[in-house]
Amino acid sequence: QKQSVTLAETPTAMAVSPDGSLAATALADRSIVLRRAKGTELRKLNGPTAGITALQFSPDGKTLYAASLDRTWRAWNVSDGKSQQPVSASSPLTALALNKDGTQLIAGGADGTIRVYATAPDKLKPLREWKAHEKPITSLALIMPAGDKIVSGSEDQSVRIWQMASAKQVVKFDHGGPVTEVSVCPDGQVLASAGTNRITRLWKTTGGKQIGEVSGSLSADRAIARRKDAEAIIGQHVTTAAARMTAANQELKERQEALKKAAEAQTASAKALADFTAKEKTAADAVAVAKKASQAQPKDAALKKKLEDAQKALTSLDEAKKNGANAAASAVRNHEAAKKSLAAAEAKLKEEETVKKQLEADRKTAGQAIVSATVDGVNRLLPVRSIAFSPDGSVLAVAGDDPEIQLFDAHSARPLEALSGHSAAVTRIAFGKGSTLISAGNDKKLVAWETNPRWTFLGRIGPKADAPLELGASSLVGRVLCLAFSHDGKLLATGGGEPSRSGELKTWKIPSLTLDRDFKDAHSDTVFGVDFSRDGKSLASGAADKFVKVFETQTGKQARSFEGHTHQVLGVSWKADGSLLASAGADNAIKIWNLETGEQQRNIGSHSKQVTSIQFLGTGADILSTSGDKTARLHHAIDGDNYRTLDGSSDYLYAAAATPDESLIAAGGEDGILRLWNGTTGKSVATFGPPKSGRDATQANAAKR
Repeated sequence: QKQSVTLAETPTAMAVSPDGSLAATALADRSIVLRRAKGTELRKLNGPTAGITALQFSPDGKTLYAASLDRTWRAWNVSDGKSQQPVSASSPLTALALNKDGTQLIAGGADGTIRVYATAPDKLKPLREWKAHEKPITSLALIMPAGDKIVSGSEDQSVRIWQMASAKQVVKFDHGGPVTEVSVCPDGQVLASAGTNRITRLWKTTGGKQIGEVSGSLSADRAIARRKDAEAIIGQHVTTAAARMTAANQELKERQEALKKAAEAQTASAKALADFTAKEKTAADAVAVAKKASQAQPKDAALKKKLEDAQKALTSLDEAKKNGANAAASAVRNHEAAKKSLAAAEAKLKEEETVKKQLEADRKTAGQAIVSATVDGVNRLLPVRSIAFSPDGSVLAVAGDDPEIQLFDAHSARPLEALSGHSAAVTRIAFGKGSTLISAGNDKKLVAWETNPRWTFLGRIGPKADAPLELGASSLVGRVLCLAFSHDGKLLATGGGEPSRSGELKTWKIPSLTLDRDFKDAHSDTVFGVDFSRDGKSLASGAADKFVKVFETQTGKQARSFEGHTHQVLGVSWKADGSLLASAGADNAIKIWNLETGEQQRNIGSHSKQVTSIQFLGTGADILSTSGDKTARLHHAIDGDNYRTLDGSSDYLYAAAATPDESLIAAGGEDGILRLWNGTTGKSVATFGPPKSGRDATQANAAKR
């Protein structure tokens, strides 16, 4: 939002001069206020005795025309505010347009009739008129650049194109609801119609084919998408928790079985030890008897032998008793250990049940948030009142009963941005100079917006601006090779370092650009890839030392280290739920790591050269990669399937980015060309070459001539 002006009354119509220097606003009190581009009031115009329905500047910007429900149209000199004689019609006038050179005024009436007048002040009668619609005409727009046709929209739900000279209908469009406004792209190829049916439709002016439609609130749609992403991620956590619970239940069963066996072993060893006591008494009694008999007849060899055998039996039994006692003690220990293991398994299962229960509650809450956001989205499906194409024909602005103004790509209907600032319905919008959009709303605000705002320099990290070559003063050591913002935009991670000497990894606070944390000795060689987990709690890095590492963002503590690449790691990316990490290597491999177990889950070797970048897409398990083999590829991380290959590049690819739904993928590399593909079909969408040097451009122009 560039600036805002408070109006004295509710606006009923608005127009911007061709050069964008003036804005005219008709108010509910039947006055018209002329303002300069900066918002300062130039003068007030009066005359109409009923509501003003439409305003239009002449092509040279010197005259302002107005149509009114008092059945007249009027004209004023912009320079001095003098009015010309009003021209009367036989019906309240509801729409207004001028021909290409401004010599004719086209008025649309509440009776559905189009009337064409000469703008010369002495010409009071229509040059021609025809019945164009069955209900009131709500909007008119000239089709440029030829200017020989005009578009009309009506409450009869139709949009029609007419030959100006002959009043012949060229084509008719069914909008599907009462039409509130029509607008034509400056190149004359596309027209848009908006209506109370809450839909804006885009049509080809030749042939009448519909090329797209838009409705609702972009911010509401984004809120729904965010909540669906959150629910999907929580759902993945629930699935993981369920798997952990299954494992915990299995472990519990194993521990219960182990405890049962330990208890049985303890009982058996205790019984065996008790049996030894009885056997020991019998053996001792046998020794006593044999000893007494031998002492009575000391020379009797048989009795002596019997005593020796009894003593041996007692000694053997004593040794066995010791072993039994040891076994019994071991059984007791095993039993205690089994009880502890069972208790630990029970505690773990209970913990997993608690986690799963909380996650299920979170998923329920997330589902309710989706319902709430969806209801809000439905409630914001409101009538559209005004539409406008940008001067370059690239943007279509849409406004209506929702205070938010929507911006769309004028040829594909792809949503671009939402402008929030009005507190009530926006009834009129018009583009001024360049990308400036003017809006007037029922909140009595006239607002100027910059629809293509320029990037502004926030600051720098490193050498001072006035001494860019004094690297010794920089807070960064060596080269900076990779960057990543946290999901909430509050932190920036930088990776780099001196080759073969250090792997530098730091995080910085945004927007202050002050150091948040220095991850000391993160790697032993330069860092090539960094990525924050979606929750911002973890930071992953990959480096020339062939390691992938994970650090706790808040403490700087290393949480994981993954070893498996045989060459430099050039990129890393987190799966949205934080369960998997993907890494790209100069060993031509993509590796998928399990964060919970620390194990390598999959190795993907589809590329024939270095894999230079990696990105998980959306909330799922699909990944996008680029390589020195001149291709960008899409894989399923779970099974490694290369389900789509995007080719057409003529050289080594370095980087790629994709929309979460894979509908648009961009990649660039050594040849300096940015390529766009439709990710769902693999077809090329656009190619942007490097800017030509002055000499190249001169030679190209000469060749054209």
